[in-house]
Amino acid sequence: MNHGWTEHKSPDGRTYYYHKERGVSAWEKPPEMMNAAQLSAAAISTSAWKEYTAASGKKYYFNSATRTTQWSMP
Repeated sequence: MNHGWTEHKSPDGRTYYYHKERGVSAWEKPPEMMNAAQLSAAAISTSAWKEYTAASGKKYYFNSATRTTQWSMP
C-alpha cells in the first residue's frame, strides 16, 4: 500500500515521489512506500548506527554515539 504516494521520473531521469492529496513531492522514498528491508536500512542510516564491511566480507555495525560495535543489525 502506498498511502497516496506515486513514483515518477523527472526530465533528467531521477526518481521522485508525489502525494496528490497533500500536494507535496519528495526525492527520498517515503516510508509508506518502503518494504521491511528498506525501512531497516533507512533507520540505520538516520541513526548513530552505521554499517561497515570487515576485511573478511562480513557486515558489522558501529554506533558513533556509544562507540560500540556489533555483528548483528541493530
